[in-house]
Amino acid sequence: MNSNTFMQVSKSELLNIQMIKKVEPSFSGNLIAVMSNGQKVNISRRFVSILKERLGI
Repeated sequence: MNSNTFMQVSKSELLNIQMIKKVEPSFSGNLIAVMSNGQKVNISRRFVSILKERLGI
């Protein structure tokens, strides 16, 4: 797996960050990533800052 394309977003999930359509706020500092296929994925607080950096937001 290419580490520039995939990243861990919770204890049990990896995401292809190129497939993220949008990111929405959630409870307690978590985020919800809406994927290009419509699936919603919870982003743990622990990984929020890393994801924002990778996405440039």
